[in-house]
Amino acid sequence: MFNLDVADHSGEIRVTGFNELLDSVFNTVHVGRCYLISGGTLKSANRQYATNSHAYEITLNRGCEIVECEEPLGEASIPKHNFKFTKIAAIEQMADDQKVDLLAIIQQAEEAVNFTSKAGKEMTKRVLHLADDSGKTIETTIFGDCSTPLAANSLIALKAAKVGSWNTKSLTVWGDSGIMAHPDVPEGHELMGWWTNIGM
Repeated sequence: MFNLDVADHSGEIRVTGFNELLDSVFNTVHVGRCYLISGGTLKSANRQYATNSHAYEITLNRGCEIVECEEPLGEASIPKHNFKFTKIAAIEQMADDQKVDLLAIIQQAEEAVNFTSKAGKEMTKRVLHLADDSGKTIETTIFGDCSTPLAANSLIALKAAKVGSWNTKSLTVWGDSGIMAHPDVPEGHELMGWWTNIGM
């Protein structure tokens, strides 16, 4: 199976596909491009796995079509980033297993470490120490392969990171799917200015 998080001017929704659709759909779509999607079934979102706030999700049918198209203009234009950022200080009051978007500065990026999970699976993890202008820091662990450049003193955005508690509050992200380096958002320019002049 695979999941796509798609967005238009009205919001976001998750699209899920199974089996042979992996080759015919998933391997042909690219992040940041615009598509017309047809041939899916709407159902209530599974909140355990949902990465956005939409009450529903779409399961693609075998006869589905995903066709690349021109992006609409004007009021129907699609925002490049659909983040709802939470400050690190606010995460301290959140319950475990909630999902958050975070905009932060990488204070420290540890080297990737290979390990064997309890289930006997070989895995990779990398720990980041992140800070923002709420004056707090948080440890974030990335599991799985990550090709995103992660350097100290650089800006990073996390999408739907999972809140947990490991002594103190922490975040978990799986692979590249929820990570964007150097996001071009207004809040990012402000945060970099704070880091350069005060935070660092």
